[in-house]
Amino acid sequence: MLTENLFQKVLLDPARKGADTLYIVSGYARAGMAHQHIQTVQKKLKSDSPPIHVNLIVGMAAKDGVANSSHLGFVSLSEETLKGAFTCGYLMKPPQVHAKVYAWFRGDKPTVGYIGSANYTRQGFLEKNQREVMTLGDPNMIRDYYRSIEAESCLCTHQDAQRLVRGDELSVFTGEDASVAPSLDSSVAFPPSEGKITISFLNRYGDLPQRSGLNWGQRPEEKRAPNQAYIRIPAAIYRSDFFPTAKNHFTMHTDDGQVIICARRQQHEKAIHSTENNSIMGEYFRRRLGVGLGQPVSKADLEKYGRTDVDFYKIDDDNYYMDFSV
Repeated sequence: MLTENLFQKVLLDPARKGADTLYIVSGYARAGMAHQHIQTVQKKLKSDSPPIHVNLIVGMAAKDGVANSSHLGFVSLSEETLKGAFTCGYLMKPPQVHAKVYAWFRGDKPTVGYIGSANYTRQGFLEKNQREVMTLGDPNMIRDYYRSIEAESCLCTHQDAQRLVRGDELSVFTGEDASVAPSLDSSVAFPPSEGKITISFLNRYGDLPQRSGLNWGQRPEEKRAPNQAYIRIPAAIYRSDFFPTAKNHFTMHTDDGQVIICARRQQHEKAIHSTENNSIMGEYFRRRLGVGLGQPVSKADLEKYGRTDVDFYKIDDDNYYMDFSV
């Protein structure tokens, strides 16, 4: 029975040993966890290793629905960020499935399977404030189980999945197995949240830095991509627990309907980066400001747009809402 280092033993080691396909049925799951898992595996694999593919079914969707923030994250991973490496389905009808099972294969050859208590979430695999156990299981039997659930599921990208999408409410994110109230309507707008902060793009002198922040990529002598950018986190905020620690990815939802997978980086974890590519953040804000891609952003650009700061709302530990509207 495994009780420690579950992320390493269950989600990383099999891929290092040659497994390339993972089948998961998990009662609850988070998009940030999927992104962090797959990106971590791909970074650790040898260059000649085949890429992995994760197939996920969220089993409690039939009972609790899927929070709008989680749904948007899963769709974004499936269609954009992890296209070709990740598929996600929702169980559509009761009885719901609370199981947590994982089966690794190399092609069609079984390698190892695990059964236990850990949901495919940060709380299940990465947090130390929650104890989980996993034990070995027959990968063929687990894949057969996955396929039986798959027959009653639909992909998160299918139009029928919208029937299960619910609005985000603070009260539904109180624990690992917290549910979304079925009475909530999926059109509920962001954000109800756990808190709000505002971060200025300007420095303490009231100027916009020309070689950091939104202009981090404006360093041709270092051969940086010119759109690279990050959002600076002030000391009072990075010392708090508003944002996750650097080891954890989180999903940022924007006021104009975009989804950006992010993480804290740099010394003291004082910057928010887009994890897939450091240019994603810079490209996003340049489009909002009407600044040409690759061009420096000026304070005048921000003032012309109508604001020099951005608001963040914490929906839960995995999902945040970024408001740059005027």
